[in-house]
Amino acid sequence: MLSFNLTVIDFYIVKRRLITLLYRDVLYEKKQKVDKRLALENEYLYVVSTCSSLLEEEEEEEEAEERKEEEERRKEEEKKKKKEERRRRKKEEEKKKRKREEEEEEERRRKKKEEEEEEEEKEEEKKKKKKERRRKKKKKKKKKKKKEEEKKKRREKKKEEEEEERRRRRRREKKKREERIVRHCYSRMDEAQKIILYDSEEVRIGEGIFPSQIEANHFWSWGPEVAKCFDPKIKHIHLSHLSLLVLVAFEDDKTGEVIRFPSIVEDGYNKTNLKISD
Repeated sequence: MLSFNLTVIDFYIVKRRLITLLYRDVLYEKKQKVDKRLALENEYLYVVSTCSSLLEEEEEEEEAEERKEEEERRKEEEKKKKKEERRRRKKEEEKKKRKREEEEEEERRRKKKEEEEEEEEKEEEKKKKKKERRRKKKKKKKKKKKKEEEKKKRREKKKEEEEEERRRRRRREKKKREERIVRHCYSRMDEAQKIILYDSEEVRIGEGIFPSQIEANHFWSWGPEVAKCFDPKIKHIHLSHLSLLVLVAFEDDKTGEVIRFPSIVEDGYNKTNLKISD
């Protein structure tokens, strides 16, 4: 069985051609039998039916192909759309993720900054407290030092006052003692009326004996009592040469001892030969 792949135009061309052939056979072959014409008609009908069926099949195939292509295009578009949608969602998710990460990073930075600021504030507060403690300590130390200095000054002042008081007291006591000793000496000299003999010469108390009446190379030594009568600052008087002195004598009532002490000559004599020792 023959198969034809004819379009509508081809079908009409074939139809026209067959009709032309048919009429030509009819014109030129008038004597052709009816069976032949019927055969041709049958053949024509067969061809027409075959062509129409082929055309329908081809149309169906084309429609099926078109539907298939359309379906494929639709599927491809859907696939593409899904892919685009997935890509878009992925981008959105990545964008959201980046945004979330940025927000988290920003939050971390903010927290870190807050912690650093808090730490700085604590450190600053600590420094301030330390500085305040140091200032208070310094102030306290300064105050204590000032107090100690004032206390020391008061002690020194008190000590100086006490020392000055002691010096004044000592001066007063010394003055009183000197006055007492002088009074005692003068009272003893006034009371002593006994004549004292020395080298067969009479010397009355309160009067003097000149060195010419003393033997050569002779020296006298007087103790603290006599020295105080001569000068309260002197503890002991040693006379190795009496050429420039006169001798004054009196008797102690308690011991009965004759006490002699020198008196410096005032008129025309050198006074440097008096030797004083402790």
